[in-house]
This record gives sequence, structure tokens and C-alpha cells, in this order.
Amino acid sequence: MAIHNAAGQKLFDECQEIRKTKFPNGLPEGEAVITQGYSLPAKYVIHTVGPIWYGGGNNEAKKLYNCYFNSLKLAMENEIRRIAFPAISTGVFGYSKEKAKKIADKAVADFVKQNPEAFDEITHILYKK
Repeated sequence: MAIHNAAGQKLFDECQEIRKTKFPNGLPEGEAVITQGYSLPAKYVIHTVGPIWYGGGNNEAKKLYNCYFNSLKLAMENEIRRIAFPAISTGVFGYSKEKAKKIADKAVADFVKQNPEAFDEITHILYKK
């Protein structure tokens, strides 16, 4: 929500249009879409839906992996050279930071191995509470 508040109404409107035209049932877990950044210092925002942690038996790891991998793919397709990720699914979605970090690291490593020249910088942001 902080991103939407900082970016302004135009980001909300673009997200509503994407939902209306492409994903009427919402963006599936692990998929990613891109919007303009509007009032943010970033030119683009890549949106992804992380899985809710149910104990590991609902394919959560693969869905979380796909969040990172598909976001990187979308960034590369849009010639974005620098990207920063929050710790997807670790807040109210209940994923442990340790488990999520291992998955994020693997997804990024796999993507970079396949596309070594795609990015200048990939940053993970993890807050401790």
C-alpha cells in the first residue's frame, strides 16, 4: 500500500485497468505485471503476488520462486537494468524470512545464470523487526 500511496492515483488507476482487462480474478500468485512509476523516483513498478504460507504443502516455494523469476523476466523485457525487491510474502503472508531468502537467492541466481548481462544491480531489501 505504501507504494500506491507514494505513486499516486494514476498507479491505482492503471492497476484497476490491468485487473479489469487482463486479470478480472486478480493476478495469480507468482505472476508479475508492470506499470509506470508515476510519482515515484522509479520509472516502473513491477507487481507480483506472493503466496500465503500454509506450512509448505501448497506449492508455496515454487510460487515464491516464480514471483522473483517472473519479475526479473519482465524487468529484462522492459530493459530495466536495476531492480530492488522487498522480502515477498514475509509479512502478513507468514513466510519465514530465512526460507523466503533462500528461495529469492535461488531464483535470482538461476535467472542471472541464464541471463548474465541482463542487470547491473539486483537488490534485496529485508527489514528486521
